[in-house]
Amino acid sequence: MNRKPRRTRVSEYTLDFDKQMLRLLTEETEQAIRGTEPDQHQILLRAFRMAWEHELTPIQRKYLRCCYQDGMRLREIAARYGVAISTVHRSMTGAKKKLRHILLYFLT
Repeated sequence: MNRKPRRTRVSEYTLDFDKQMLRLLTEETEQAIRGTEPDQHQILLRAFRMAWEHELTPIQRKYLRCCYQDGMRLREIAARYGVAISTVHRSMTGAKKKLRHILLYFLT
């Protein structure tokens, strides 16, 4: 029997990325990044900022900002930009994987 793979519903609650990490992209973060003492926190923030700017696409950044800074749900983001919910979910999942992968180098 040749069965199609079962599709799962995209849940609006499956995004487990730390919301506070994205909130750190503020003026305080900029000051911490430019600080003179390179402690672990500053190194991690600098790595996050570089990964955010250079590794993510503009669309990925836009969707992550909507979700984590503006508090929008996937459905609202999809409606705003005229795309499917699954498109938003895939884009955000890919972005989070990239960020996690890069930041793991600095955490180990």
